[in-house]
Amino acid sequence: MPSFKILLADDMPMNLALAIKLLTRRGHQVTSVENGKQAVEAFKNERFDVVLMDMQMPEMDGLEAARAIRKYEAEQSQKGRVPIIAMTANDDVSDKRECEQAGMDGFITKPLEIKTVDPTIRAIVEKTKSPPS
Repeated sequence: MPSFKILLADDMPMNLALAIKLLTRRGHQVTSVENGKQAVEAFKNERFDVVLMDMQMPEMDGLEAARAIRKYEAEQSQKGRVPIIAMTANDDVSDKRECEQAGMDGFITKPLEIKTVDPTIRAIVEKTKSPPS
């Protein structure tokens, strides 16, 4: 089972601790940040396989950060794109639409559970690596 290098952005220490524990137990390498601004900076300075982004954070929320990451990728003329998966307590259709419009590739509800997080990450990473048919 492949492991991924994950950028995890969440402003709640308890959520970060739980997510880091769940993900590292599955063999993933996790870099954590506490807001969207830090997520964008980390993304610019390091290569990740996937980004898990909380929707509501101080300084820069998850939607703004996703847009900034997509803009940076376009400016760098990167081939392909790093999947960004939104994390939120709200499982709402309008939230999902906003995530897609911001350039996110998927959606995970909180509280995080390994039975849903790990398969979702794997499926989205595989989907974004595959050329469109």
